[in-house]
Formats: sequence, structure tokens, C-alpha cells
Amino acid sequence: MTEFTWNIVNLDSIVDTGLVTNCAWICRCKNGEFEGSSTLSEIDPSSPDFIPYPNLTEEVVLQWLFSLLGDEKAVVEGVANTVPTEPITAEPTVVTGIPWE
Repeated sequence: MTEFTWNIVNLDSIVDTGLVTNCAWICRCKNGEFEGSSTLSEIDPSSPDFIPYPNLTEEVVLQWLFSLLGDEKAVVEGVANTVPTEPITAEPTVVTGIPWE
């Protein structure tokens, strides 16, 4: 069975309320990876279930994401498992000018 690692790589939040509105994520496995972002359901900041931005953990946001994705989580993992990770190659250093001046 393939093991998948999910990470939250960025969050968008409203400064005044601390409400997180969007999360960018990546799903990785030994065969590849898949990236995406999801709009999170709005939670009333006055709700007892509300967690302010500074108090969030990746585990909490992943729970929100998996709840939002539902059955689509398995689809994302299937795609990550079939899309090979391309090797990263460094951009060449470019020098401008002429060597005789």
C-alpha cells in the first residue's frame, strides 16, 4: 500500500478576524506528488468551534481539508501516485556583458 504525506504549504486569512479562507496543499508519495488549493468553508468567528489563525496547527487544517475533499481525497492520492516527480534542475547562471571590457 502506498503511503501518502499531506502538507499545508500556505494559508490565506482575514487579518481582522483570523478566519482562514483558503489553503494551498501538496500530497506526496514515493511515486510523485500533486499540488492544489481549496477554498475553506466560512466559519462564524463567534462560533465556539472557531480557531483563530495564530492557534491553528497543520493537523487541524488537514482535518478541515480532508472533510472538505471527502471522496476526492482518494482521487488526489491516485493522481499523485501516477504523476512522477520531475527531477529539479538548477537554472544556469547567466552573465551579461562582454569579456574584453
